[in-house]
Amino acid sequence: MAKAKKVEAMPISQFGAHPSDLGGGFLLFGEEDYLKRHYFDAVKKATVEEGDIFNHYEINSDNYTPSMLINCLEALPVMADKKLVEMRDMAGVFAQKDTFEQLCDILSTADNYPETLTVLYLLDGEANETVISKLSGVLKPVEAKRETPARVAKWASRHFGENGVYADLDCCMKIAENCNCDMFTVAGEIDKLSAYVKANGRERLEMKDVTGLTADVFETTSFGLANAILSGNASSAFEIIRDCEVRKEKEEIVLSGITSTLCDLYAIKLYQVKGMPVSVAASELKWHEYKAKLYYGSASKIEIGRIEDILGLCRNADLMIKSGTTEKYLIIERLAAEAIIKKNGR
Repeated sequence: MAKAKKVEAMPISQFGAHPSDLGGGFLLFGEEDYLKRHYFDAVKKATVEEGDIFNHYEINSDNYTPSMLINCLEALPVMADKKLVEMRDMAGVFAQKDTFEQLCDILSTADNYPETLTVLYLLDGEANETVISKLSGVLKPVEAKRETPARVAKWASRHFGENGVYADLDCCMKIAENCNCDMFTVAGEIDKLSAYVKANGRERLEMKDVTGLTADVFETTSFGLANAILSGNASSAFEIIRDCEVRKEKEEIVLSGITSTLCDLYAIKLYQVKGMPVSVAASELKWHEYKAKLYYGSASKIEIGRIEDILGLCRNADLMIKSGTTEKYLIIERLAAEAIIKKNGR
C-alpha cells in the first residue's frame, strides 16, 4: 500500500480566528482534542443559534446516507445567513471502501455551498493517515497539534488565575510535562489542584502540591491498566493496551508499569490486612496521602491472593519479553486475558 501523503493543514487557531466568515467544507483532526473542542464550539456558536434544529444537521455512522448528506448540503438556511453540517463518529463509514469513496465524492462539492459550513470532526486516533489524507483532498484540513510545554504552562497559569489561584510557570511547566502536554488532562489537574489549594486556605500553588498530587500520564495509565486487569474489565484493559501500542510505548515499560502498580497495591494491602489506617501506610511507605488513599481504596476491593497471582503472571511475561520475541504486545495481551479469565471464572 502506498504511504499516505503528508497533509498540509491550517492551524486550529486560524480556523477559529474569524468564525462567522467560515463556509464550505473543513476537516478537523490532530492530537489535541481539547483545542478542537474549544475552537469548534466557538465556530458553532457563531454559525447557528443554540437549539436551531432547522440550520444544524448532525450526521454520524448510524444515520448517514449519501442522499441525506446531499440534502443537507443543498438545503438553504432557514431564516438565517448560515447553516452547519456537523459530522462525527464516522469510523463505520470509513471502514467500508465503496461507501467511503462515495462520501468523499459528495464532500468534494461542499465548497460549492458557501452558506453551509460543513465540518467533519475527527478525534485523535479515530482515523488512520490514509483516511485523513483522502479526506484532506476534498475538505480544507485543519490540524490541532499538541502544544509545546511552554505554551501549555502559560495557558495553565492563566486558568489557575481564573480559579483564583496563583501558579508560577515552574509549577505549570511541571504539570504540562507530567501530563504529556495533553490539555484535557492538564485541565483536570488544574481543577483538582485549585480545589486542593483553596481547601487548605491558600491562594498560591506550591511545587510540593504538584509533585504530591499530580501523577504523570504513564503512572495514570499503569494504575488504570492494573486495576482493569484486577477487576476483570476486559474492554477497559484491552483499550488501554491498544492506546499504549498506538503511542508506541515500549512493551518493557508498559509491563514494568503494571508490575510496579501491583507491587504498590500489594504493599498497601498488607496494611489493610493488619487493620492499619491509611495515614499510617502513607507515613511508613513515604507516599503522599492522596496516592495512599487512591491505592487504599483500590486495594480494598481485591484479595491479596489475586494480586500475588497476577504478579506471578507478570514475572512469566517479563521472561517471555526478554527472550527476544517480536510479538511483545501480544504477550501483554495474553497476560491480561489470562488474569481476566481467572477473575471471571471462564
